Amino acid sequence: MKALILDKSYLQARARGDSSLCDLARRFRPVMLAELMNELFYDESDRQRGVRASFMRQLPAGEDPVALLDLVDLQKHEMQTRGPAHPVERFFQPSGLCFNPDTQELGFKLGAAQLDHIQRQRTERWGDFETRIDMMRQVVLFYPGLMSFKAGEPELLRRVTELKRSIAKDDDAVRAIWDRVRNGRHVAGHQIDRRWFIFRWVQVNVYYALDFVFRHGPSPGPNRPNTEDVTHDEIDSSYCIAGTLTGALATRETSMKDCFLALRPDGSLVSE
Repeated sequence: MKALILDKSYLQARARGDSSLCDLARRFRPVMLAELMNELFYDESDRQRGVRASFMRQLPAGEDPVALLDLVDLQKHEMQTRGPAHPVERFFQPSGLCFNPDTQELGFKLGAAQLDHIQRQRTERWGDFETRIDMMRQVVLFYPGLMSFKAGEPELLRRVTELKRSIAKDDDAVRAIWDRVRNGRHVAGHQIDRRWFIFRWVQVNVYYALDFVFRHGPSPGPNRPNTEDVTHDEIDSSYCIAGTLTGALATRETSMKDCFLALRPDGSLVSE
C-alpha cells in the first residue's frame, strides 16, 4: 500500500467537513511528518486547536493508524551509510496518536516541557530567519543569469519556469548542484538518483528557491519577505520532499501541488 504524506492544509479542509481518514486509509497508508506534529501541537490558537481536535477524531480505530516520518532520519542514514534511504517505509515510526484521547478535545494543552522540546526542535531544524533567506537566494550561484532581473519581471518568470522544468527532468543537473554544495564531502553526485533523500532535497529546495527569487528578487531589495512566508515555504518543501519519496501527497496548497506533480508526475496527488 502506497504511503500518503498528509499536509496541514489538507487536514484543515477536512476539518470543515464530517469526513474521516478511514476512506483514505483503505487506499493509502497515512503518514505524518515530524513538522506536522509540531504544527498541530505547538500552535495553541483556537483555530489550530479545532484543526487538531478534528484530525484526532478522524483517525481510524486501532493502534498507530498514522505513521510518523522524520526527514532528519533519512538524511542521517545517507550521510552515515553512503547509501539511499530507500525504501522510505523503513524509516516510519509509530506515532502513538491513539493513546491519548484527550487530544480530541478543544481544551487539550501540551505541558511546558513538551512545548519547550518542540521549540528546540523548530530552532534546530530551521535556524534563524536571515540565514534561511540567504540560503534561498544562493540559488543564483547555480544560475547567475538571474541576477540581471528584478522581482516579478515577466522575463524572470519565463527563466524561472524553464529552470524549474530543467530541475524536474534533468537528473544530471540535480547531481551537479549536489556536487557543488557537498564541498567534497559525502557521497558524490554521480552516485545518487531519485531514490535518494539528498536528490529530492536538492530538487525541491532549488524549485522553491527559484519561486522565492521570482517573488522577492535575486538580491535584497524593498520587496522583503516576512518570517511567516519563508518559514511556510520551508515547511512546505519538507512535505514535497517526503511526497516525492513515497509517491503520494495529500495537500490543498497550489504551490505544493505544482511542485509535487512537476517532480513526481507518476505520483498520486490527493486534494479533495
